[in-house]
Amino acid sequence: MDLLTSRSARVRDARQLTIGKYRRVRGQFLAEGPQAVREALATGAAVEVLVEESARERRAHELELARAGGLPVHLVEESAFATLVSAQTPQGIVAVCTWMPGTLADLIEVVTSGVGPPTGQLVMAHEMSDPGNAGALIRVADAVGARGVALSERCVDPTNPKCVRATAGSLFHLPVVQAGGSVEAITALRDAGYRALAADVTPESVDLFAAEREGLVAGPVVWVFGNEAHGLPEEVIAAVDHVVRIPILGRAESLNLATAAAVCLYATARTAAS
Repeated sequence: MDLLTSRSARVRDARQLTIGKYRRVRGQFLAEGPQAVREALATGAAVEVLVEESARERRAHELELARAGGLPVHLVEESAFATLVSAQTPQGIVAVCTWMPGTLADLIEVVTSGVGPPTGQLVMAHEMSDPGNAGALIRVADAVGARGVALSERCVDPTNPKCVRATAGSLFHLPVVQAGGSVEAITALRDAGYRALAADVTPESVDLFAAEREGLVAGPVVWVFGNEAHGLPEEVIAAVDHVVRIPILGRAESLNLATAAAVCLYATARTAAS
């Protein structure tokens, strides 16, 4: 392989994808690190791979997978490679990946295509702004076997480098779609047969343990999680079927978003498995 520098056309082309507007225009993004690259290769999302020159031997397995898939592989000098990644400790390999986000209507069509009511649970994020939280939410949704993740308008770009890293490859495993306005999205999901549960604390909220006993978290459910700083607004709360709060049994003030999502989503998964 020829050694590419920061002036090389392939490096300049890949560097564009560190900027959101170019990702949207081109329908591509960068996946950093061996785990993300392997998942991108396994799912057919990767279109080319770039490896930092000193990492060539360490990333031999990923390079072999890329070549076996007929993908171009480029060797990049260290200083040029540093312009492609945002991690504080880069792992020496990135993949250029295709990105064609679906819509909520696409996701609803998939989950209601069978005979009878929709199956599984969905996850919806309302105006989530932190890429690390959004990525962790996608990863949790993947772990519990959710059918998809819907991101409302004004949510963070799921192809943001920090978000992609936080998904640990899960971005390639399940649909992550654009949902538009939250109230309209919740209405569409309820019309499709999903019970909408907001994870929040209000005077009328139901304790999660009680919600499990009463069967509120069972069946086709969409869990709605709010903005990290502001939670869910009144109009979103009014649009759901129930508001569910996680009981705090110790002295902690609250749970972070990803942990709260894991608790709620596994409660639904547990009812499906029992």
